[in-house]
Amino acid sequence: MFTLHHFRILQLIATHGSITRAAAEMSLTQSALSHQLRDLEAALGVTLLHRVGKALVFTEAGNRVLQTAQLVLPEVAALRGDLRRLQADAAARIRLSTECYTCYQWLSPALAAFQLQHPGVELALVPEAAADPLTQLAKGRLDIAIVSEAAAPDPWVKLPLFDDQLLLVVPAAHRLLAHPQPLAPPDFAAETLLVYSLKRPVGLLRHPFFEALRPKAVLEVHSTEAIIELVNAGLGVAIMPHWAVQPFLNVRQLAMLPLPADVPPRTWSAYVAPTAAPVVHRFVEAIRATAPQAHAPLTAFLPLR
Repeated sequence: MFTLHHFRILQLIATHGSITRAAAEMSLTQSALSHQLRDLEAALGVTLLHRVGKALVFTEAGNRVLQTAQLVLPEVAALRGDLRRLQADAAARIRLSTECYTCYQWLSPALAAFQLQHPGVELALVPEAAADPLTQLAKGRLDIAIVSEAAAPDPWVKLPLFDDQLLLVVPAAHRLLAHPQPLAPPDFAAETLLVYSLKRPVGLLRHPFFEALRPKAVLEVHSTEAIIELVNAGLGVAIMPHWAVQPFLNVRQLAMLPLPADVPPRTWSAYVAPTAAPVVHRFVEAIRATAPQAHAPLTAFLPLR
Protein backbone atom coordinates (compact mmCIF):
# COMPACT_ATOMS: atom_id res chain seq x y z
CA MET A 1 0.00 0.00 0.00
CA PHE A 2 2.21 2.81 1.26
CA THR A 3 5.80 3.03 0.13
CA LEU A 4 8.46 5.68 0.68
CA HIS A 5 7.97 6.55 -2.98
CA HIS A 6 4.34 7.52 -2.26
CA PHE A 7 5.37 9.64 0.71
CA ARG A 8 7.94 11.35 -1.49
CA ILE A 9 5.30 12.15 -4.13
CA LEU A 10 3.04 13.85 -1.61
CA GLN A 11 5.93 15.71 0.03
CA LEU A 12 7.09 17.13 -3.32
CA ILE A 13 3.57 18.12 -4.35
CA ALA A 14 3.17 19.95 -1.03
CA THR A 15 6.56 21.63 -1.49
CA HIS A 16 6.04 22.75 -5.09
CA GLY A 17 2.25 23.06 -5.19
CA SER A 18 2.38 21.44 -8.60
CA ILE A 19 2.25 17.90 -9.97
CA THR A 20 4.33 19.03 -12.94
CA ARG A 21 7.22 20.33 -10.84
CA ALA A 22 7.03 17.36 -8.46
CA ALA A 23 7.20 14.98 -11.44
CA ALA A 24 10.21 16.82 -12.86
CA GLU A 25 12.12 16.50 -9.57
CA MET A 26 11.37 12.76 -9.54
CA SER A 27 12.39 12.39 -13.19
CA LEU A 28 8.86 11.33 -14.15
CA THR A 29 6.36 12.65 -16.65
CA GLN A 30 3.33 14.49 -15.32
CA SER A 31 1.03 11.77 -16.59
CA ALA A 32 3.09 9.01 -14.95
CA LEU A 33 3.02 10.74 -11.56
CA SER A 34 -0.71 11.50 -11.88
CA HIS A 35 -1.34 7.84 -12.66
CA GLN A 36 0.61 6.72 -9.59
CA LEU A 37 -1.33 9.18 -7.45
CA ARG A 38 -4.67 7.85 -8.74
CA ASP A 39 -3.54 4.27 -8.07
CA LEU A 40 -2.66 5.22 -4.50
CA GLU A 41 -6.03 6.89 -3.94
CA ALA A 42 -7.81 3.84 -5.36
CA ALA A 43 -5.85 1.50 -3.07
CA LEU A 44 -6.60 3.65 -0.02
CA GLY A 45 -10.23 4.32 -0.94
CA VAL A 46 -9.84 8.06 -0.26
CA THR A 47 -9.14 11.22 -2.21
CA LEU A 48 -5.86 12.85 -1.28
CA LEU A 49 -5.92 15.95 -3.48
CA HIS A 50 -8.44 18.01 -5.35
CA ARG A 51 -8.26 21.17 -7.40
CA VAL A 52 -9.64 24.52 -6.34
CA GLY A 53 -9.34 26.64 -9.43
CA LYS A 54 -5.75 26.18 -10.55
CA ALA A 55 -4.51 25.25 -7.10
CA LEU A 56 -3.97 21.77 -5.70
CA VAL A 57 -5.43 21.36 -2.21
CA PHE A 58 -4.88 18.44 0.14
CA THR A 59 -7.99 16.85 1.55
CA GLU A 60 -8.25 15.97 5.23
CA ALA A 61 -7.08 12.45 4.36
CA GLY A 62 -4.29 13.87 2.21
CA ASN A 63 -3.08 16.12 5.03
CA ARG A 64 -3.00 13.15 7.39
CA VAL A 65 -0.87 11.13 5.00
CA LEU A 66 1.35 14.16 4.35
CA GLN A 67 1.84 14.61 8.11
CA THR A 68 3.15 11.06 8.36
CA ALA A 69 5.35 11.56 5.30
CA GLN A 70 6.97 14.60 6.91
CA LEU A 71 7.79 12.52 9.98
CA VAL A 72 8.97 9.38 8.21
CA LEU A 73 11.11 10.76 5.38
CA PRO A 74 13.62 12.68 7.58
CA GLU A 75 13.98 9.62 9.81
CA VAL A 76 14.67 7.43 6.79
CA ALA A 77 17.26 9.93 5.53
CA ALA A 78 18.94 9.93 8.95
CA LEU A 79 18.89 6.14 9.02
CA ARG A 80 20.57 5.93 5.64
CA GLY A 81 23.25 8.35 6.80
CA ASP A 82 23.86 6.31 9.96
CA LEU A 83 24.11 3.10 7.97
CA ARG A 84 26.63 4.68 5.59
CA ARG A 85 28.66 5.85 8.58
CA LEU A 86 28.54 2.42 10.21
CA GLN A 87 29.57 0.81 6.96
CA ALA A 88 32.51 3.19 6.72
CA ASP A 89 33.41 2.59 10.37
CA ALA A 90 33.36 -1.17 9.85
CA ALA A 91 36.27 -0.82 7.46
CA ALA A 92 38.07 1.84 9.52
CA ARG A 93 41.35 1.48 11.36
CA ILE A 94 42.83 4.27 13.45
CA ARG A 95 46.55 4.04 14.17
CA LEU A 96 47.71 6.27 17.00
CA SER A 97 50.62 6.94 19.28
CA THR A 98 51.58 9.37 22.02
CA GLU A 99 54.91 10.85 23.02
CA CYS A 100 54.92 9.03 26.37
CA TYR A 101 53.47 5.83 27.77
CA THR A 102 52.06 7.63 30.81
CA CYS A 103 49.51 9.26 28.50
CA TYR A 104 47.64 5.98 28.38
CA GLN A 105 46.45 6.86 31.88
CA TRP A 106 44.08 9.49 30.41
CA LEU A 107 43.86 8.02 26.92
CA SER A 108 42.46 4.65 28.05
CA PRO A 109 39.01 6.01 29.06
CA ALA A 110 38.69 7.61 25.63
CA LEU A 111 39.64 4.34 23.94
CA ALA A 112 37.03 2.43 25.94
CA ALA A 113 34.25 4.99 25.41
CA PHE A 114 34.94 5.26 21.68
CA GLN A 115 35.03 1.49 21.22
CA LEU A 116 31.57 1.18 22.78
CA GLN A 117 30.18 3.73 20.33
CA HIS A 118 32.11 2.45 17.30
CA PRO A 119 32.67 -1.29 17.73
CA GLY A 120 33.53 -1.70 14.06
CA VAL A 121 36.55 0.61 14.26
CA GLU A 122 39.92 -0.97 15.00
CA LEU A 123 42.01 1.17 17.34
CA ALA A 124 45.64 0.24 16.75
CA LEU A 125 48.13 1.56 19.31
CA VAL A 126 51.65 1.98 17.92
CA PRO A 127 53.86 2.34 21.03
CA GLU A 128 57.10 2.08 19.04
CA ALA A 129 56.24 5.46 17.47
CA ALA A 130 56.37 7.21 20.86
CA ALA A 131 59.91 8.49 20.28
CA ASP A 132 58.71 10.79 17.50
CA PRO A 133 54.99 10.52 16.70
CA LEU A 134 54.96 13.49 14.30
CA THR A 135 57.64 11.94 12.10
CA GLN A 136 55.73 8.67 12.02
CA LEU A 137 52.57 10.60 11.12
CA ALA A 138 54.42 12.26 8.25
CA LYS A 139 55.59 8.87 7.02
CA GLY A 140 52.00 7.63 6.89
CA ARG A 141 52.45 5.15 9.74
CA LEU A 142 49.97 6.90 12.05
CA ASP A 143 46.54 8.50 11.71
CA ILE A 144 46.79 10.42 14.99
CA ALA A 145 49.91 11.69 16.75
CA ILE A 146 49.35 12.93 20.31
CA VAL A 147 52.03 15.28 21.62
CA SER A 148 52.47 18.28 23.90
CA GLU A 149 53.78 21.70 23.04
CA ALA A 150 54.69 21.21 19.40
CA ALA A 151 54.08 23.38 16.38
CA ALA A 152 51.94 21.91 13.62
CA PRO A 153 54.21 20.97 10.72
CA ASP A 154 52.65 21.48 7.31
CA PRO A 155 50.27 20.12 6.22
CA TRP A 156 49.13 18.46 9.46
CA VAL A 157 46.17 19.78 11.41
CA LYS A 158 46.60 20.54 15.11
CA LEU A 159 43.55 19.70 17.25
CA PRO A 160 44.02 20.89 20.86
CA LEU A 161 42.86 18.37 23.47
CA PHE A 162 43.41 19.84 26.93
CA ASP A 163 45.84 21.84 29.06
CA ASP A 164 47.69 20.41 32.02
CA GLN A 165 49.64 22.13 34.74
CA LEU A 166 53.16 21.00 35.62
CA LEU A 167 53.88 20.80 39.34
CA LEU A 168 56.86 19.97 41.54
CA VAL A 169 56.47 16.58 43.23
CA VAL A 170 58.37 16.18 46.51
CA PRO A 171 58.31 13.88 49.56
CA ALA A 172 55.71 14.84 52.17
CA ALA A 173 58.34 16.12 54.62
CA HIS A 174 60.48 17.96 52.05
CA ARG A 175 62.20 21.21 53.02
CA LEU A 176 60.59 23.13 50.13
CA LEU A 177 57.18 22.73 51.75
CA ALA A 178 58.24 25.41 54.23
CA HIS A 179 59.89 27.51 51.52
CA PRO A 180 58.25 30.84 50.71
CA GLN A 181 56.52 30.85 47.37
CA PRO A 182 57.03 31.12 44.50
CA LEU A 183 59.72 28.59 43.66
CA ALA A 184 62.76 29.82 41.77
CA PRO A 185 65.49 27.96 39.82
CA PRO A 186 68.07 28.32 42.66
CA ASP A 187 65.76 26.26 44.90
CA PHE A 188 66.74 23.22 42.82
CA ALA A 189 70.48 23.57 43.37
CA ALA A 190 70.55 20.95 46.12
CA GLU A 191 68.08 18.57 44.45
CA THR A 192 68.31 15.53 42.22
CA LEU A 193 65.82 16.09 39.43
CA LEU A 194 64.13 12.93 38.13
CA VAL A 195 63.14 13.14 34.46
CA TYR A 196 61.68 10.82 31.84
CA SER A 197 64.25 11.77 29.24
CA LEU A 198 67.52 13.67 29.26
CA LYS A 199 66.65 14.99 25.80
CA ARG A 200 63.51 16.73 27.09
CA PRO A 201 63.72 16.73 30.90
CA VAL A 202 60.49 18.63 31.65
CA GLY A 203 58.62 18.30 28.41
CA LEU A 204 58.83 20.58 25.42
CA LEU A 205 58.06 23.83 27.23
CA ARG A 206 60.43 26.61 26.31
CA HIS A 207 60.35 28.88 29.32
CA PRO A 208 63.08 30.77 31.23
CA PHE A 209 62.22 28.91 34.45
CA PHE A 210 63.10 25.51 32.97
CA GLU A 211 66.09 26.79 31.04
CA ALA A 212 67.54 28.26 34.25
CA LEU A 213 67.28 25.05 36.29
CA ARG A 214 70.68 23.79 37.51
CA PRO A 215 69.93 20.88 39.85
CA LYS A 216 72.63 19.01 41.72
CA ALA A 217 72.01 16.03 39.45
CA VAL A 218 69.60 14.89 36.75
CA LEU A 219 68.58 11.25 36.74
CA GLU A 220 66.79 9.69 33.77
CA VAL A 221 63.97 7.36 34.86
CA HIS A 222 61.72 5.94 32.19
CA SER A 223 58.52 5.15 34.09
CA THR A 224 56.13 7.19 36.21
CA GLU A 225 55.92 4.44 38.83
CA ALA A 226 59.70 4.42 39.28
CA ILE A 227 59.85 8.22 39.57
CA ILE A 228 57.09 8.18 42.20
CA GLU A 229 58.90 5.52 44.26
CA LEU A 230 62.18 7.45 44.14
CA VAL A 231 60.48 10.70 45.19
CA ASN A 232 58.65 8.85 47.96
CA ALA A 233 61.99 7.50 49.19
CA GLY A 234 63.49 11.00 49.29
CA LEU A 235 65.93 10.30 46.45
CA GLY A 236 64.84 13.13 44.21
CA VAL A 237 62.12 15.51 43.07
CA ALA A 238 60.22 15.61 39.79
CA ILE A 239 58.30 18.06 37.64
CA MET A 240 55.19 16.26 36.45
CA PRO A 241 51.58 16.96 35.44
CA HIS A 242 48.94 16.60 38.13
CA TRP A 243 47.15 13.77 36.29
CA ALA A 244 50.28 11.58 36.34
CA VAL A 245 50.69 11.88 40.12
CA GLN A 246 47.05 11.87 41.25
CA PRO A 247 46.64 8.03 41.33
CA PHE A 248 49.53 7.77 43.82
CA LEU A 249 48.50 10.49 46.29
CA ASN A 250 46.49 8.18 48.51
CA VAL A 251 49.13 5.47 48.79
CA ARG A 252 52.39 7.45 48.87
CA GLN A 253 53.67 10.24 51.09
CA LEU A 254 53.88 12.93 48.45
CA ALA A 255 53.24 16.63 48.15
CA MET A 256 52.86 18.81 45.07
CA LEU A 257 54.03 22.41 44.82
CA PRO A 258 53.01 24.91 42.15
CA LEU A 259 55.61 26.34 39.83
CA PRO A 260 55.82 30.13 39.32
CA ALA A 261 52.58 31.68 38.12
CA ASP A 262 54.11 32.79 34.83
CA VAL A 263 54.88 29.20 33.82
CA PRO A 264 52.03 28.48 31.39
CA PRO A 265 49.99 25.30 31.23
CA ARG A 266 51.13 22.71 28.72
CA THR A 267 48.80 21.99 25.81
CA TRP A 268 48.26 18.47 24.54
CA SER A 269 47.14 18.18 20.93
CA ALA A 270 46.25 15.55 18.39
CA TYR A 271 47.77 15.96 14.95
CA VAL A 272 45.95 14.51 11.97
CA ALA A 273 46.11 14.73 8.20
CA PRO A 274 43.95 17.39 6.48
CA THR A 275 42.12 14.53 4.77
CA ALA A 276 41.52 12.56 7.98
CA ALA A 277 38.26 10.60 7.92
CA PRO A 278 35.33 11.81 10.06
CA VAL A 279 35.77 8.80 12.35
CA VAL A 280 39.27 10.09 13.25
CA HIS A 281 37.78 13.42 14.31
CA ARG A 282 35.14 11.61 16.35
CA PHE A 283 37.90 9.81 18.23
CA VAL A 284 39.58 13.17 18.95
CA GLU A 285 36.27 14.37 20.41
CA ALA A 286 36.20 11.26 22.62
CA ILE A 287 39.62 12.20 23.99
CA ARG A 288 38.46 15.72 24.76
CA ALA A 289 35.40 14.38 26.57
CA THR A 290 37.50 12.22 28.92
CA ALA A 291 40.53 14.53 29.29
CA PRO A 292 41.88 15.05 32.84
CA GLN A 293 40.55 18.58 33.25
CA ALA A 294 37.08 17.39 32.29
CA HIS A 295 36.87 15.65 35.67
CA ALA A 296 38.29 17.88 38.38
CA PRO A 297 39.91 21.27 38.96
CA LEU A 298 43.64 21.55 39.52
CA THR A 299 43.23 22.30 43.22
CA ALA A 300 41.83 18.81 43.74
CA PHE A 301 45.32 17.43 43.17
CA LEU A 302 47.05 19.54 45.83
CA PRO A 303 45.83 17.81 49.01
CA LEU A 304 48.98 18.23 51.07
CA ARG A 305 49.85 21.82 50.34
